[in-house]
This record gives sequence, structure tokens and C-alpha cells, in this order.
Amino acid sequence: MPNAEYWRGRFEQLELALLDQGLDYYTEVEQQYRIALQAMERDVSVWYKRLAVNNNISYVDAKKLLTANELKEFHWTVGDYIKHGEENNVSPTWIKQLENASAKVHISKLESMKLQFQQSLEVLYGNQLDGLDKTMQQMYADGYYHTAFELQKGIGVGTQLQRLNEVSIQQIVSKPWTPDGKNFSDRVWDNKDKLLNQLHTELTQATIRGDGLDKVIRTLSENMNRSKSAAGKLVMTESAFFASASQKDCFNNLGVNKYEIVATLDRKTSSICRHLDGKVFAMSDFQPGTTAPPFHCWCRSCTAPYFEDDNGKRAARNEKGKTYHVPATMKYEDWKKSFVGNGSKEGLQKAVDNGIKKVVYKEVKTINEANQFATTTLGIKHADYTGLDVQVANEWNRGLTDSFNAFPELRQQFNFTGECHKRNDQLKPVARQVFLDNFIKQNPGIDVERLKPYAEQELKKFMSMMRVPSDVYASSWLPKTEAFQEFAGVAFNKVQGKDAGKLLENLQFDVMNKFHPVGCDTIRSVLDHEVGHQIDGMLGISNLNSVKILFDGHTVNEITEQLSRYAWKNNNKNRYSEFIAEAWSEYCNNPNPRAIAKEIGEIIERKYAEWKKMNLEKEQKS
Repeated sequence: MPNAEYWRGRFEQLELALLDQGLDYYTEVEQQYRIALQAMERDVSVWYKRLAVNNNISYVDAKKLLTANELKEFHWTVGDYIKHGEENNVSPTWIKQLENASAKVHISKLESMKLQFQQSLEVLYGNQLDGLDKTMQQMYADGYYHTAFELQKGIGVGTQLQRLNEVSIQQIVSKPWTPDGKNFSDRVWDNKDKLLNQLHTELTQATIRGDGLDKVIRTLSENMNRSKSAAGKLVMTESAFFASASQKDCFNNLGVNKYEIVATLDRKTSSICRHLDGKVFAMSDFQPGTTAPPFHCWCRSCTAPYFEDDNGKRAARNEKGKTYHVPATMKYEDWKKSFVGNGSKEGLQKAVDNGIKKVVYKEVKTINEANQFATTTLGIKHADYTGLDVQVANEWNRGLTDSFNAFPELRQQFNFTGECHKRNDQLKPVARQVFLDNFIKQNPGIDVERLKPYAEQELKKFMSMMRVPSDVYASSWLPKTEAFQEFAGVAFNKVQGKDAGKLLENLQFDVMNKFHPVGCDTIRSVLDHEVGHQIDGMLGISNLNSVKILFDGHTVNEITEQLSRYAWKNNNKNRYSEFIAEAWSEYCNNPNPRAIAKEIGEIIERKYAEWKKMNLEKEQKS
């Protein structure tokens, strides 16, 4: 097992490589600023020559309306701007402003120049946003995969890694991470508006003062350079954050429990980074700006995994035991072909020790701690219990801990746990993009703006289907669409779960009235019901003839008396699904499960043992 210095060195090199991507993009931004400045200087020079007397210009002349010929030329220019905007994905708001300007019959010479300035900035910042978005997405993906590579190569053992979903990456980079709630897109447009206001004000004041062309161009250049510096600060700060975020997510998904701050120590190192260098934190304490980079603008600090004794081996295993030796000489591209997605393991030696450590449940006091337990300890990618009583969140985590220990492979299906509405809030933007992408694929050549309303219609129907009625306790979801699998798992309804005391009263009432099975009057029983659906999805229990015969061989009254009313009467299209979930819940929670629940429980355990044995045989043959 490598020592701490090995990990510090490897991850410091990785951080520098990732930040170099940001620096490379900033070089492009600088070139874009040069091009924009040259165009603006050319435009203002032409404008000055038309209006200036003895190289000076007056406010009175600038406020004069364009002549008929000048107006005609202006309309041509605006038409070119609109065409360029439509072809290069410029802001729709600006396109609308241009269309309004093209319809004007009275416009001053000063207004026309301001519009030319704005056109240059809209193109500049539109390109900047597109490039920044692309760079951050690439940096996150590279950071995630390279982090996994360094971990697995360093430990010497590797396992299959799920390929990152493009829609999910887009959602990650679009999510605000600073206290003011703004993402980099908001900041790009804020910088544009600030610069535009400065340029417009300076131009107006220059005409009032009667400044010469040289002074106007000098002021223009100074403002553009200040804006360029702000762009550099934004690019590098966002780069540092997404490099850090990619490592955090990879650490969590691979089971790293602690991390160490690694500062680049030289004369440029800030006092805060120098002070935090070498500090070790639990992954549950990971907070950008406080306990994790970036700690300030242009921050170069990074994180490295921190292992005590031999605990690092946990980070190289998955729950299915498919682990392989990763040679120390293995190259990144070869590793990626083998371990990302469904890569071939041909030529790799299987690891002998495939033991799986049991997860230990820990009760917490806050919702934030419950979220951290679900992501860090249980390894679920997304967790948000906001809106639920902390007792509900604790029981949910307790049940998931026991379920994952009993069925380790089940964890592979879980990417979300928490509250139903929070899941849907995160799902909605992903679904919107999925439906839009489908329409674009089905209708090549059609303008995207024309397709958006159709995508919104599909989104509305989909989200209506995903809506959780107020009288429903919880839901289980196991979607087939790849982009939606990011939200597969189980979630509790805050309408029912915001007050644990009231919830328990409702559950007791349901059991008393035979709506739910005997013994299922606890929060944990709700979790076991939803997990029953997940087990059904993993093992195909509802497809077994023995289960169908058991259900079909009983009347509605018999199932109500011997299991529950909900096992028969529900809205699930799969007539056997709720029957299985209700039986599993009783099997897990009734000390003396009745005949139907006991039979279903034993079928599940028997089927799981067969399934596991079959997978092991396949693995040995491969």
C-alpha cells in the first residue's frame, strides 16, 4: 500500500494537469478578447471619422439621427448581426433586441455605435460561455476518471467503473456552488452587462467632453483588459472547483473515507493554503472554500485520498466482487478501455481477496448528516432528505444499510435516496434535455427553438407521471433510460414524512385496517416495501411462475386477510409487484411472518442464492 507522500505527489500532478486545461482555455479567451477589441476599435474609428471635426466629436452631433442612407446601412448591418446570431447560438434575448432595432426608423448615431459595441460583446461572451461550459464538462470527466485511475493503480486492484452520463455532467456543471447561488453562466453574463454599461457610459461621456479618438480607444482598451482579467479569474476558479468536485464524487463512489489537503508550496502559496496543507478531513466534512479547494481565486490546492492501515483496498472493490489486479505500469488509456463502461478484462489477473466489508449504521442528528451518511458510507451518488423528519431519514438509512449488507449487489441500482419531490426537482432538467435531444435526433435540420415546445409537452406528461400523490408514503424507481438511471432508488414523500409521530400513527391505522401487513406499522417497513420493488427488479421475482401461481390462486378477500388490502388493490400495472413488496415488508418486519409473506420471502432468498451462484460461475468462465 503506497504511503501518504505517494498519494500527495500523484494527486498534485493530477491537479496541475487539470488546471492546465483551464489555462489553455483562458489562452483562447485572451484571443477572443483581442479579436473583439480590434473589431470595436475599427467600428469606433469609422464612426469617429464620420462625425469628428478636427479629430473631436460633440454630444450634439452624436445625438443626431441617422440619415436615410445611414439608416439603410444600419439596417443591413443589423441584418448581418441577426444572421450571425442565429448561426452561432447568440442569446435569444439579444436576437430579439436586434429584430426590434431593425424595425426602427429613427435612431441616433450614438445609439447605433452602442449597438455595435453590444454586438461585439454578445458574440464575445456567448463564445466565452460555450467554451467555458465545454471545458468544465471535460475537466470534470477527466478529473473523475483520472482520480479513479490513480486510486486503482496505486492500490493495485481495480473494478468496473460506471461511465459518466453526459446529461448528468451537464447538470453538475450547471449547479451553483457559491453562497450567492450563481453559477458560471450567471457570472459570464454579469461580467458582460458590467462591461457593456461601462463602455456605453464612457462613450457617452467622451462625446460630452469632446474627447479625441485616441483617448476613446485607450479607454476602451483599458476596460476590455480589466474584463479579460475578470474572465481569467472566473475560468481558473471554476476550473479549481470542478477539479475538486470530480475528485470528491469519485472518492465517495469508490469508498474513500478521508482526504488530505495538498497545497502547492512556493512563494505564491496563500497563507490559508499553507496553513491547511496536510490537514486530514472526513469526506462527510468536504465543503469547498472551507475544508476543500478552492479556498480563494486562482487556488492551486487539491485533495488526495488518505488511508489508515490497509483501508485503501476498499476503494478498489465493488459489491459484485469483480476485482482485478492493476499493474503499476498500466497506462491511463489502457485502464480506461478495461475499467470504464463494459471494457474487456482480457489479460488482467483477477484479485484473490474479494471480501466485502459490512456497512455499519450510525444514527445522526441532522438531515445534512443523514445525506452525508447515505453518500459517503452507503455509496449512493445523490441523497437529499430535505423536508423529512430526521427520524424518518435515520430509519431510511438504517434500512438501506441492512439491505445493502444482505444484498450487496443491490447497491449498484441505487443512485438516489431521500425525498420524492427533491428527486423530481433534480430529475426535471435532465428529463427536459433528454426529450429535447430525442426531438433533435428525430428531426435533423429543424431549428432547436422550434423543437423546444414539443420537448416541454413531453416533459410535462413525464413529470405528471412522476408526481407522487400526497397519500403515498414513498416510491421506488428503476428506470430503463440511461440518463434517468442517475435517479434510480427509493424516496420518501415529505407530505407523509415531515412529522415522524404523525407518520407512525397513520401506519398503525393502516395495519389495523388491513391496508398494510401485520408488523408493518414502522418507518422501516415502508423502506422494506420499496426495497422489495428493487429486489424484484434485480432478480425478476414477478416473472416467476411460482409467484404468479401464488397470487392468482388466492381471492381478493384471501389476500386481504392473509397479507394486505394494498397487495391486491393498487394502481401498479404489474399486478404482482405490490404483492411481492408487501410480502417482503412483512417477511422483514413481522417476527412471525404469515404463510404468504414467508413463502415470498423464502422465494426471494432462494432466487438470490441461485442468481449469485450463476453470476459467480459466469465470472469464473470469463
